[in-house]
Amino acid sequence: MQGTGVLGILPTGTGKSVCYQVPALSKFDRTGALTVVISPLVALMADQVAGLERTGISSGVTINGMLSMPERQEALDRVRMGEAAILLISPEQLRSASVRSVLTQREVGLWVLDEAHCVSKWGHDFRPDYRYIGRFIREYSGGEPPAPVLCLTATAKPEVIRDIREHFRARLGTDLLLLDGGAARFNLAFEVRETRAGTKMGDILDVIEAKLPAEGASGAVVYCASRAATEKVAEFLKSQGLAAEHYHAGRSPEEKREIQERFRTGDLRIIAATNAFGMGIDKPDIRLVVHGDIPGSLENYLQEAGRAGRDRDHADCVLLFAKDDVERQFRLSARSRLERREIGAILKALRRIDTRMKQGGTVIATTGEIVRDEKDREFEREDATDDTRVKTAISWLEEATLLSREENRVQVFPSSLRIRDMAEAERLLGTAAITGTRRRQLLDIVRHLMNAPPEEGISTDDLTGASGLTAGALSKAMADLEIFGLARNDLAVTAFVHAGVAGQSPHRLAEAASLETGLIAAMREAAPEAEKNDPLPLNLAETCQALRDGGHAGVRPDIVEKLLRGLSRDGRDRTAASASCGEGTGACRSSRNTASKPAASSIRVAR
Repeated sequence: MQGTGVLGILPTGTGKSVCYQVPALSKFDRTGALTVVISPLVALMADQVAGLERTGISSGVTINGMLSMPERQEALDRVRMGEAAILLISPEQLRSASVRSVLTQREVGLWVLDEAHCVSKWGHDFRPDYRYIGRFIREYSGGEPPAPVLCLTATAKPEVIRDIREHFRARLGTDLLLLDGGAARFNLAFEVRETRAGTKMGDILDVIEAKLPAEGASGAVVYCASRAATEKVAEFLKSQGLAAEHYHAGRSPEEKREIQERFRTGDLRIIAATNAFGMGIDKPDIRLVVHGDIPGSLENYLQEAGRAGRDRDHADCVLLFAKDDVERQFRLSARSRLERREIGAILKALRRIDTRMKQGGTVIATTGEIVRDEKDREFEREDATDDTRVKTAISWLEEATLLSREENRVQVFPSSLRIRDMAEAERLLGTAAITGTRRRQLLDIVRHLMNAPPEEGISTDDLTGASGLTAGALSKAMADLEIFGLARNDLAVTAFVHAGVAGQSPHRLAEAASLETGLIAAMREAAPEAEKNDPLPLNLAETCQALRDGGHAGVRPDIVEKLLRGLSRDGRDRTAASASCGEGTGACRSSRNTASKPAASSIRVAR
């Protein structure tokens, strides 16, 4: 089996996305083949799909852990039914049984690894699941020559390049042709300024006032080493009258989307962010990148500074240097590094679970369960990084052939609370025939569910930590909440109706209904003699123009396509409803509360 592939190193802003978007759309048009793009960040994937839709291309689909179950099912259906030309997923999704099943029903014409430096254990953003990609492609290909592989990154040291090429040569039999476009950006001006802890805020403000144009929609990004620092910088800049916001992984998906869109359009001029922000963001006129803290490596700096001036016009990159920051960065790097004893401790924990489960070498466990079974305390605990560090340790053990990590097995407990507050929970459980310990455990679970963000699923690792129960006992506790009337096992859907504000729901509904009526009329006029079940082509551009002529000024091809998709599904639910709800217009959204067991990896441990 011999495959073909390319490793492309192109500076930020030189069009890496176009390198796969054009061939993907061409392959889909000619043969219906799917292009699978593996990307490290949800924000990057969502922005890529949104960017395609803004240009009238609606055949891009993303599947990620932030989707609700109905949204995820819709995305899977679009891939399965051949509606998707490009599928953007994180590497972790390749271990999902549902994603694997869908991909077996499509011909994959191209595999793309965005931010390909994540493959390398020497890279500045090593991502353990990236090293599973080669094996997945080999298994998917079933002994046949695999589809071409395209690896793309903005920066890679020589040892990283060697590691990526050796990985695909060994795992897939594919020799990647290296196309190195260099890292030079001649439109960027680099500057280093010395600062101190007491003057840093003022220095950041001085740089912004001097380098960011006062007028226009251009933007600035201030990179910080921690979440707390981004919040502190944003609050300071807002107090000085500047349009600024903070951005980090702790913000809700809705907040992130809003911040990204405001920044893209120029309504928001300044973002104070951790290093995740900016990867793939479609903002060509970032005129200034400020590093309030020194980054973890020169590669990190080139990646982050390179997000300025993607329109090829002049931009400034300013690094504020303080001696204290160097020491803090060393501490952060040391904290993320795994010691040999920690890797060994994870192996011992897996063997301990294997012995207890008596599954003959197959362990099914979440990262939280593995850490709890590490009894010798040799693995350094830190809640924020435990998940990544456990997966990294497992990746190293897999490299050493001491175990083999298989696909994830996800268990979901749809559980909606039926009570309004903790007082009601205490009253109901006060009359239940249970022990005081059991009552406290159930109340701890209810309290955690109530305090969780309303639009996010809740990991059972979180619930076991809150209640002190084992994973097995937690399932029984969730059932007890139903028995005692505190919860119900369903998918609660909540519709949020916006009233008394701009774009209120009644107005959106009226617009959606009017557009849908106009679309149906346009289709009837275009094909008055059409018979039932007789397929006919519909030109989206011509349809949009006809709707604009009819007074629907804001219509776009992607909105028309979403309306058509909604119309095609009308009447398919159990109530045989015939109203479409104006899909794609933002008229309504849903919220769900579920507790779920996180991706519990199936691991085969060598004894």
